[in-house]
Amino acid sequence: NDESKDLLLLEFEETETDKKSTKQQRTDTKKKKNSNNSNNMNMNMNKPIGTTLEFDQHTSSRTMVLKRLSLCVVMLNLTFVSWGALQERMLTRRYPRYTGELFTYSYALVFTNRFWTLILSGMLLMYLKPSRSQSTVIYEYSFPSISNMLSSWCQYEALRYVSFPAVTLFKSFKLAPVMAMGKLLGNKKYAQYDYIVALLI
Repeated sequence: NDESKDLLLLEFEETETDKKSTKQQRTDTKKKKNSNNSNNMNMNMNKPIGTTLEFDQHTSSRTMVLKRLSLCVVMLNLTFVSWGALQERMLTRRYPRYTGELFTYSYALVFTNRFWTLILSGMLLMYLKPSRSQSTVIYEYSFPSISNMLSSWCQYEALRYVSFPAVTLFKSFKLAPVMAMGKLLGNKKYAQYDYIVALLI
């Protein structure tokens, strides 16, 4: 009986010791986690804004990726819809209102758009100070830039005859000719999934 009591007492003491050890481990883990979070916050605050704005979906949690995606979807639609509504308003209303003339200088709108884009992007480059790529060929950027300016001018001109939703629908159709030209001129191969997406759009 005395031996069984001693054994029970020893087991009870071991159980209590294990409980205390487990509790201590949980406390230490919690403290370490809080310390790491605090260090990460301090590191993010001390980072330059250029690196803070970077987002890596491979190292981020699923929740963070979905939050970032939702924000981008909302902001992209909000800004583009606002931009389109203002474009249509500028080219379809009279100046002065009701009695004046329509705005006819669409190339002036293109110039103003690109001018303020140049100023804003220049300010961001000066503020963020990104590292310069050694392999970038600057003049190659002129080709998409010129085609983008011409497409903007055509879009402004089109708004004098059709609504902005119609222009947007026709711009969405550009995926088909782009894929056709890529296949004919660039010998590109597209998966069946890409053709289905193009047809749906």
